[in-house]
Amino acid sequence: MRSSRSQRMINARRGVLIFLSLVGVVHVTLAVAVAMSIRLRDPFYGDKAAKLFHRIQCEKPDRIIVGLGSSRMGMGFEGQLIEGEIQQKTGLKTIAFNFGVPGVGPITQLVYFNRLLASGLHPDLLIVELLPPLMSGAGEPIEKRSFRAEMVTRSELSVLNNHGYNPELNESIWRETLLFPTTHLRYQLLGRLVPSLLPSNERFDWSRKCDLSGWNACAFSKISAEQKKTMTEGALNDYRPILTNFCLEGGPKEAFEELLSLAQQQGIKVQILWMPEGEEFRSLYKPEQIATFTSLLTDWSQRYGTEAVVARDWLGEDAFLDSHHLLIRGAGEFSRKLTYEKLLPWLAPRMMQVAHGR
Repeated sequence: MRSSRSQRMINARRGVLIFLSLVGVVHVTLAVAVAMSIRLRDPFYGDKAAKLFHRIQCEKPDRIIVGLGSSRMGMGFEGQLIEGEIQQKTGLKTIAFNFGVPGVGPITQLVYFNRLLASGLHPDLLIVELLPPLMSGAGEPIEKRSFRAEMVTRSELSVLNNHGYNPELNESIWRETLLFPTTHLRYQLLGRLVPSLLPSNERFDWSRKCDLSGWNACAFSKISAEQKKTMTEGALNDYRPILTNFCLEGGPKEAFEELLSLAQQQGIKVQILWMPEGEEFRSLYKPEQIATFTSLLTDWSQRYGTEAVVARDWLGEDAFLDSHHLLIRGAGEFSRKLTYEKLLPWLAPRMMQVAHGR
């Protein structure tokens, strides 16, 4: 009897040890995977990048256009429409890929551009969204709310630290993410493995829900006047204090200019895109702020050879969900106008060079 009880205790201890060993193996494996995989750390980037590179491999396009920006671009830049218009007018097989991601500002754009270059991508045209409020250098970068230390690699930490993030806090968060990945990356991991356990806005699935060109169409096909009023008031309340206390100098502006300089060194043409804004959102800007950004765009053009695409007043208020995110109809109107007024003229001299064998 005593022997039987002892054996059961031994078996129980053995079972516990095996379980703890398995947990340890899973934890270490996950920590290694997190250290090596951008797609696990940053699904917003990783899932869109996977779609882009798969398309490049399969389609062998004549031209590649990449847009880097926020959810404004994500919802407004309809890549497949642009690709179709370009092919119809020029015969060129083009990929126009939308890397618009919520909360993205200049620092995130710089990290994303470095990742694309490191992956071997050299786009023919880079469209970089200018979202003026996120250029503010007052305090820590605004984009820190959505782009955090646990989402980058060890080598990318320096980009964040050099442009306004808290270095000591970043180092601490990054180390803790390796030690406790299921804590710091729980939303990324659950959103990929068991999304039903999370609310829809915490699943990190933005880049899994986009189409083949990276476009995230507005979820609302139509909205009531009351819904639009509520969402517009929310957007204005979010951005009004930022523009009231706006300070241009600092990390975000430096990161934006570093990106432009890097593109120039790589011989990549850049268009700086100020996305459409509704009349109510445009009213948030002070006249001197508009003058400052207009002057900046001219300065960047002279220093980096960029082209400014100021589309802020291209569309009426009825094209927007909340005075700055485009509805599906607005996205189509904007993308078509962008194609005919900016992208086809950019392509024209390159087609002439090909025709003349240069």
